[in-house]
Amino acid sequence: KYWKIRKNSPKFCDACIGRGLYSLQIKSWLKEYGQLEFKDKNLIIKSESLRPDPTTKLIDFKPICEFIGIEEIFISDNDVHAPTVHSGPMFNETKVMLRNLFEPFN
Repeated sequence: KYWKIRKNSPKFCDACIGRGLYSLQIKSWLKEYGQLEFKDKNLIIKSESLRPDPTTKLIDFKPICEFIGIEEIFISDNDVHAPTVHSGPMFNETKVMLRNLFEPFN
């Protein structure tokens, strides 16, 4: 329902849910810049790849470093100082709603 109402809104990508629909944003960029130019100038990585290795506790930035042409760096998860504050577990109804919303785009 939200999608049908908001998808044509000029501020759709500024909306909370709209910002989470990355595939739509990428399609728009590809249309604007073309696939080759886009791939040369942009690096898309999953946030999961920036989690610390469970054994070494290091975050590997190799793909990013290679893309921008700098020496490879590692950051210890001990150096991360922005903890996430959780307000409690997510309601099951919310999980189901979000999975259904994002599933076509994953």
